Amino acid sequence: MNILELKGLRKQFGGLVAVNDVDLDLKEGELRGLIGPNGSGKTTLFNLISGFLQPTKGKVIWRGKNITGKPVHSIVNEGIVRTFQLTTLLKDMTALQNVVIGCHLHMEMGLLEQVFGAARKREKEKALVKRAVDLLKNMGIEDVKDELTGALPHGYQRVLNIVITLACEPKLLLLDEPTTGLNPIETQQLMDRIKMLRDEKGLTIILVEHDMKAVMGNCEKISVMDFGKKIAEGSPEEVSKNEEVIEAYLGR
Repeated sequence: MNILELKGLRKQFGGLVAVNDVDLDLKEGELRGLIGPNGSGKTTLFNLISGFLQPTKGKVIWRGKNITGKPVHSIVNEGIVRTFQLTTLLKDMTALQNVVIGCHLHMEMGLLEQVFGAARKREKEKALVKRAVDLLKNMGIEDVKDELTGALPHGYQRVLNIVITLACEPKLLLLDEPTTGLNPIETQQLMDRIKMLRDEKGLTIILVEHDMKAVMGNCEKISVMDFGKKIAEGSPEEVSKNEEVIEAYLGR
């Protein structure tokens, strides 16, 4: 079944059409690649799906429900979470503390419980720390949990950025260029972890990425954008042979 449907999605900034009437269907459990030259509209499309931008027209349908125009926190609560090209980490805190803060976003505690339920509050805090450690372990970076984030190698910071989004318990994960700045070995390790999230955790994932080897080798289906339009869609083999795609990247 389709977990996400974009219908005629458009975003216009004055005379600039950044996303031009895009239709896209995403099946539950899919790992979808979203590629295109710089400025093709990929990140803007992510911002429209996740609520950081409001569309000029069109609809975002999530599990059959129209979520167009909803604020970011409501969309996160629906289970749609995104990362950004630049890491958004608290660099003077440890990796574990960063993830615990992410977990706190989903910690519900009423006023009476805060005042009178000190013991229960401590239990919840303990459970949050355990959950944060488990998330770090699942992504293979538990060994740096007590390291200051700012001192971590770039590859670890990229993975930690994803771990923090997992603390929000996403059902759809929007990854915006997660392998930026990584060497080929680090890139493959990260892609293996992303596939694990899909295969073992059941997440649906859209991956915006400029590393064509990472996309072609790991995504079953790829959508291609250019000048705000979706110009092609299909398997890696189909997309790599598409004339419009070749022209977009290489010119005639």
